[in-house]
Amino acid sequence: MHSKVKKFICLASGEKLILIGSAALLPVIRIALWLFGLRRSQRFLSLATHGRNRGWPEMEIERLSYLVNVAANRGIIHANCLERSLLLWSLLRRRGFSGTIRIGVSNKAEQFKAHAWVELNGVVLNDRPDVAAEFVPFSGAIDLAVPAPALKSQSRGYVTP
Repeated sequence: MHSKVKKFICLASGEKLILIGSAALLPVIRIALWLFGLRRSQRFLSLATHGRNRGWPEMEIERLSYLVNVAANRGIIHANCLERSLLLWSLLRRRGFSGTIRIGVSNKAEQFKAHAWVELNGVVLNDRPDVAAEFVPFSGAIDLAVPAPALKSQSRGYVTP
């Protein structure tokens, strides 16, 4: 049996649902970003995914991030950093956590690059811990004017409503 299939079979049922759901949502997020842009796509996701914190331990949040990354890299589409970050941000929000989408830029070797990742309470979830050393995050906030009542943590963020 193929090792990827074995790994999938060994997942808990809740993890399988997250992985399948993530793989299905990533193409929708890609289309939404293409049609509506970041602000409107994030506003829609924030309204559709507002939830209450159910006391998820940090280890389970890391597992959620891992599953989103697996879906982004091995799913229906190969999602880019913004697509997977927007999905993780929305799944965290659904669970009552106020994650932050960070967008940074790099101009090394005279080549401009941009990158997106998610942080929760200053901890990078879906990328290398030192990603901000390579990609300098924007310092200004992007106001989406979406209320975020009763979220677990209101970390200062760049794209957090």
